[in-house]
Amino acid sequence: MLIAICSITAAAVAQPRLSMPAVHDWGTVTASNSTVDVQQVSAVIPLVNTGTSPLKIKEVRTSCGCTSAPLDKDSLAPGDTARLSVTLNLPNGNGPIEKYITIFTNEVETKPHILSIKANVQRALQLSSSHIAFPPGVVNTPHTGTITVTSNNAKPVTITFSSDIPTLSIGPAKTFVLNKGESKDVFFTFTPDAVGTYSVKALLTTDLAGYEMIALSGFGTATLNASDPAPTFMKIGD
Repeated sequence: MLIAICSITAAAVAQPRLSMPAVHDWGTVTASNSTVDVQQVSAVIPLVNTGTSPLKIKEVRTSCGCTSAPLDKDSLAPGDTARLSVTLNLPNGNGPIEKYITIFTNEVETKPHILSIKANVQRALQLSSSHIAFPPGVVNTPHTGTITVTSNNAKPVTITFSSDIPTLSIGPAKTFVLNKGESKDVFFTFTPDAVGTYSVKALLTTDLAGYEMIALSGFGTATLNASDPAPTFMKIGD
């Protein structure tokens, strides 16, 4: 009778248990211009069943569409390992990024497991925006928008801004050189000759591989008087 009780007790406490890292950090990653090709980082994360009964991975849920995390298998015997292949699409900008992957299992009284994935993105050439934002203004007066360009490249980069719009002026210099860690504000000035919305286009070219050509666009609004409300775009269906 004692042997039977011990067998029942051992069976009752047999449980699956998922062991996995809480964080995966790629550290500083260098990416080229994402308008040329999609930049990604990848890693294989081991998921180990350190319990005493089979583990079932019910679902793997990512926090955004920029992350994928397929499994090679979802059923693990005790001591078995599954591989989670994590891929993170890097954003356009520089700086730290953190996303989350949530894993649901058949463990009893255990919350879902969360894996934090991190990277510090550094692009060789960074624009504050690819969009030139012009503040609202009055017709027949200059409107000025600004873009800041920063170089993280080890070697000097020659940068040129141009436009096919004769009335769009670019300064203080259309062509300049940036060394690593340097930034420069580029001013775009346009004088609208009619009330309403307007748009402009410009082009950035460099001698840096991956950043040979970047298209820029911008828009603004012009009113007859400074006190007039700025015009708005009409929605489809109005």
